[in-house]
Amino acid sequence: MAKSINLPSLLSLVMTSVALCSCNESTITWSALGTASSTAAANLSLTKFQGDLPALWRVDGSGTLYTRSLTLSFTGQCSRGIGTIDVYVNNSVSDTHAACNNNNTFSWSASVPSDGNYVLRFSPNYANGTAIASAVISKTIEAISTPPLAPVITTTGGITTSPTVSIAGTAPSPSTVAIIQSDSSGSLSFSSLAFNVNYTMNPGQTKTYTFNAVDFAGNISAGSSVTFSYLAAAFLLATDFSGAGVSAPKMDAGGSGSYMEAVTGSSHIVSGTRRTGSDGNILTTGMIGTGN
Repeated sequence: MAKSINLPSLLSLVMTSVALCSCNESTITWSALGTASSTAAANLSLTKFQGDLPALWRVDGSGTLYTRSLTLSFTGQCSRGIGTIDVYVNNSVSDTHAACNNNNTFSWSASVPSDGNYVLRFSPNYANGTAIASAVISKTIEAISTPPLAPVITTTGGITTSPTVSIAGTAPSPSTVAIIQSDSSGSLSFSSLAFNVNYTMNPGQTKTYTFNAVDFAGNISAGSSVTFSYLAAAFLLATDFSGAGVSAPKMDAGGSGSYMEAVTGSSHIVSGTRRTGSDGNILTTGMIGTGN
């Protein structure tokens, strides 16, 4: 025997279930026929700073965010029930507010007057304007739009007979400078104001080493440079001229790539030149004979 369904009774049950929905801006609670309730609290989160995801944020150990721009921007997510978001900059409410969109996202952007430290507080409100204290988010921002001073190199360059050169210097404003960067070795670490790095040169090489200071916000200073020339093998020449008109012997320095060119004359002057394939430097050595 087929069972009949009382449609008015079913409709009454559905309407009763709907009537038992207790809703407000921050939570939604459903109750039906004495079953348990579930609650979703209002929530706010920041997803991007200056257009970057958190993995790319410049942040120090205390959580301070750094930027080179004087225009600050955030995007985030907001749960259902949130209407507007007040943004306070150093405890003063910003003229620019954020609204929680239908897709549960918000964005905020405003300019600050100068370089410095700014504390931002994002304070969400219910649709009726009541503040949601439990969902407030605070962030500290350090805006640095001016590059740091260039590092000071304390090592004097010039000619070296050692393949290893050691370059030392000092970093400016260590409170804001993050690294010293070199075109030859990438980023260098430094302790307090000082840095020191060693480089290996090739025989006959002349090279300029340039260093820049980089602050936490990513600003790069002007460069400071020092130049070294590495002359590999020095040799000693000892000879005795018996008199005017005697040709000087040709002296080969082997691996150095230098030699002494034979000349004749009463002045007993011997000139040295670089061989083909060297760096092209001309070395002239004056030798005064002791002959009559």
